[in-house]
Amino acid sequence: MAAVRGQEAGFPDHVSGNWYKTDGSGDWIAGFHGNLLIWQGKVYENPGMELKGKLLNIKIPDSDQILYAQSGTKGKLKLGTDPRKMETVQNEPVIKKDFKIADPDQASGDFFRRDSVRISGFIKGYTKKAQENSKFSFVDLITGQEVVIPVEVEANGQFSASAMMSYPQMVRGLVGGRFRSLFLEPGTDLFIFIDGKEMLFMGESSRINRELTDLAGIQFADLYQMIAKMMVMSWPEFRQWSLDWVSTKLDSLNHYASLKPVSARAMKIKQREISFPAYGYILSFNEAKKSLGTMYKAEPKDTAFQPGEGFYSFIRDEEVSDPHSLSTGASFLSLLEEFGGRAGRAGSYAGMQKKLAEDFGITGTLVPDLLYAHRLAGMMGNDMRPLTPQEADSVRRLIREPAIRERLMEFSREQEGKAEALRLENLTKSGYFIPEVPEAAGEVILDSIVAQYRGKVVFVDFWATWCAPCRAGMQRMKPLKEEYEGKEIAFVYITDPSSPLSTWSSMIPDIKGYHYRLGEDKVAPLYKKYEIRTIPRYMLFDKSGQLINGDLGGVAHDNGSLKELIDQNLK
Repeated sequence: MAAVRGQEAGFPDHVSGNWYKTDGSGDWIAGFHGNLLIWQGKVYENPGMELKGKLLNIKIPDSDQILYAQSGTKGKLKLGTDPRKMETVQNEPVIKKDFKIADPDQASGDFFRRDSVRISGFIKGYTKKAQENSKFSFVDLITGQEVVIPVEVEANGQFSASAMMSYPQMVRGLVGGRFRSLFLEPGTDLFIFIDGKEMLFMGESSRINRELTDLAGIQFADLYQMIAKMMVMSWPEFRQWSLDWVSTKLDSLNHYASLKPVSARAMKIKQREISFPAYGYILSFNEAKKSLGTMYKAEPKDTAFQPGEGFYSFIRDEEVSDPHSLSTGASFLSLLEEFGGRAGRAGSYAGMQKKLAEDFGITGTLVPDLLYAHRLAGMMGNDMRPLTPQEADSVRRLIREPAIRERLMEFSREQEGKAEALRLENLTKSGYFIPEVPEAAGEVILDSIVAQYRGKVVFVDFWATWCAPCRAGMQRMKPLKEEYEGKEIAFVYITDPSSPLSTWSSMIPDIKGYHYRLGEDKVAPLYKKYEIRTIPRYMLFDKSGQLINGDLGGVAHDNGSLKELIDQNLK
């Protein structure tokens, strides 16, 4: 038995590279790259190699297993862990038209499953630059909350990640210096080999990932095409153009499937990835066109049209009420958001059902279940609290799909745990103050508050706990506030009853400054006096309490400009 070259030299040339099955599936089975062996969804570094006759024996690290490789005809190799039962593999993937793909059971009852998904892989030619912010993300379509999957990349290019999921779904992220899409399934492992644009897969979801990757080029129009058409078309014209485009792309998909085998599941996902964005754009046409007109300083035309009976006939109840539609991820989310924008205004679950049936012919319970779940999860997330007893009772009574009920109740428990952890953490924090609200009428309440800080420049921030731009602004200003610690400036934060007391109390320990939560009798006249219609709203007062600027606007969105204005008044 003879040793084969040093570890640093890697595998012999006739073995190096990627190897695929010869059964017509095109499945990737092994990879030999430098001193790394990729086998059965794992990466092994510096495996021992010895030659015995024509057999290359590869000792798989941390196991008693040996992988045998033997040269075959040109471009082929025999491979296996039993030298008597080795499989012939080839160095190019060949997918035969008549290869039969066994589809998994598509029963809806098996679709929802709360479990972890594990991702691992190897980036060929990895450099540290490609590591920055490597992650995948998706929106949990039950809660409507974004889930970020951080990806840990090692120096040699190996990476790993894991997340909890409730159903199979397309996700998107940045790994290996490029944006990539994956199809992830709860309770499975997926291994990915990345070489520039190319991705190869191993694991239970490998085939559908390869299929959907190969089909990625067949898609609905891009954003710039949509904008161009919206600007010049009426709503009925845009509807017809969009549906014609969908029809053309579905024809392309069917043509592809006539040349290569595609699973029924991949076809269903791809069909809906093409259709759903188009449906969402059609539904959003009027509002989108008005926004585009504002953005491009052009007068939007043909926005007075009101859809009549049959205008939304392209929306099929059996399609949008099928749980498998959730697998398209962002594509279905775009449609759900439009449904929510219309039916969500109805308020109650029954009201949403009625609106969905009247406007779109949707009589299934999946869409109202999801919209109702989004509303409750959104309130829990914004208010940093669990479900109230009344809300929990409504979840049990109204939501039909058990998996949605269970996930929502689990999300409530998660929020309860986070709230308690935050409460304990806040006990150790300082730098925030809750002064008494002055006894003054609403019209002059702000003057009374500012007077408490006479001798200091006063920066006032009107905000609410549910306001994402408000919180983003506070985060942006943190470094600036740190520069002014100990100087003659007071940061004052004012909110109203729309910020739940418990949520407000939990959030303000992270916001250094002076906090006021005013009752409706105070804020109504205050908002009217200063014409405060949107938040955040920023104001600046000088040391004598005189208003310098009642609406800082863009100045407050740039720390440099804001610092210049504050410094002028600190002198």
